Amino acid sequence: MFHARVLAQMVRNQKEIEQLREIHLLQLKHITRYCDREIEIIDETESMLADHTAREQKQEAHFQSVQELEEARIQAQLATVRVQVEQHHVHEIAKQARQLHRREARELVARQKRDARSRERNFWQHEEELFNAHLAAVGMQAASGTPEYTAKLQELLPAFVEAAASGSLTDDDEDSNAIDLDDDDLDVEVGEGGEQGLTFEAADMREVERQQAREMAMLDAMRKQHRASMRKLKKQHRKVREAARGEQSKSLQAILEAQSADVERLKEQQAKEMKALEESQAASDKLEEDNKLSNDRLYALLPRFIADKMKAAQTIEPIPYENVTVLIADIVSFTSLSSKSSANQVVNLLNRLYSEMDNTLDRFEDVYKLETIGDAYCIVAGVNNRERSVRANALDVIECALAFIDIVQNLDMSDQVQDHIQIRVGVHTGPAVGGVANPSMPKFSLFGDTISVTGVLEQTSRPMHVHISGATCELVQDEYELDVSESIVVDGPQNSKKKLPAYWVAGRKGPGGAGSGRGARAGSLSYSGSGTDSRKMSALAAAGAGAGADKRVTIQGMPLSRGSQNVQ
Repeated sequence: MFHARVLAQMVRNQKEIEQLREIHLLQLKHITRYCDREIEIIDETESMLADHTAREQKQEAHFQSVQELEEARIQAQLATVRVQVEQHHVHEIAKQARQLHRREARELVARQKRDARSRERNFWQHEEELFNAHLAAVGMQAASGTPEYTAKLQELLPAFVEAAASGSLTDDDEDSNAIDLDDDDLDVEVGEGGEQGLTFEAADMREVERQQAREMAMLDAMRKQHRASMRKLKKQHRKVREAARGEQSKSLQAILEAQSADVERLKEQQAKEMKALEESQAASDKLEEDNKLSNDRLYALLPRFIADKMKAAQTIEPIPYENVTVLIADIVSFTSLSSKSSANQVVNLLNRLYSEMDNTLDRFEDVYKLETIGDAYCIVAGVNNRERSVRANALDVIECALAFIDIVQNLDMSDQVQDHIQIRVGVHTGPAVGGVANPSMPKFSLFGDTISVTGVLEQTSRPMHVHISGATCELVQDEYELDVSESIVVDGPQNSKKKLPAYWVAGRKGPGGAGSGRGARAGSLSYSGSGTDSRKMSALAAAGAGAGADKRVTIQGMPLSRGSQNVQ
């Protein structure tokens, strides 16, 4: 039952491990998908950033080229304006030079006119003097400005009259003033021309500055437009990234939700499988509980490995054992006690005694009860675990024997006809062959001289003593105090007789280890039991180690007819 539960627990653990592995694989699958999506998102983000960076760089390069072209155009225009200003300046200088030349020409003409008028005036003055002298010579007395004088002058000097009428005979101061007036007019014209030239130059410079200011304003406007377009582009890129990030978050959330749904579905499926497994295991446990009693009985009848093989429908082959230790215990004068007691008293006595002995066997690792026949109790060590040492098995059997004696000494006899009972114990170590003789009614049996010798040791033992053979003595003498007993006689080959050494177990060695009942002196053992005890011995003794062997154990010439010891 314990092994079945361990196996069921192992199956359950294996199932849980497989379920955890499935969950782990599913989680790894979703984690892989999540990581792949994260990588895709990173790639998309990097691609988007690279695209945005390329576009910004392209736009920046375009703006830089436009700015350079515009600056070059402005510089060219400024150079053109400067050339025009220079040309205009040269033109103004040439204009001023021409005006200066005209002034000088006018001054020369005016000077020539003034000189001509001066000469003409001097000439007519001389002529007038000559006219006055002529008048004086002819004795004509006429004052200047009188009609007679004017008529005479018109008659004699008509050209003088015309010159005087035309103003050619005016005073030099008036002519000088006229010339000076002309000179002033020329100066005014020249001054106005210079100032006008300077005004034109300043106007050209102002025009150049205004043009440059307009170009710089246009360039600033272009820069502002570029910055506005860059801000707009970045804002657009930010919106695109936020939209992409939202889609990516939604896709990742969808992956996580799908993972959670798959894990929940897998857990539900695993819960159903575990429930089915638990139900099947509960049914198996119930069936195992139902079969526990039969299994316990089977394991009580047969060694566990034999029972397991028979349950698995395997063939049970004979098993040779190199060394096993056998114990046979028998109640002294059990026939007399049975005749005095009722059936219930006998059954209660044997049940109480054998239950205590069975409980004692549970303390040892490899001690197995072969069978009980009436008041005879037979155990063996070394059958189940063949890897355990022979010495350890022998020590366990001796310990069981001493425990059996303690059980008998402390046994409750309140419902019996006598106040105490006694047992004889025999122990021997030797080879044997084990097997199941009748599979239809299986009983595990041991065959060989070891069983027969153990029966002789039990029959020749003293009450409440442990009688062991020399082979067992060699195994336990380091742990127990032993006293030499009388040798036992057994049949040898070809109906010969041989003696085997025997010993009494006095107790464990050490302080307080003295055993009860020191051994008797060595020698031939004479046995004179009653007829009932002789028949009981015949039922317990075993003879014949192999097929066709005719080996018998004899006590004072009495053959022991039984050749095997069976297990129930």
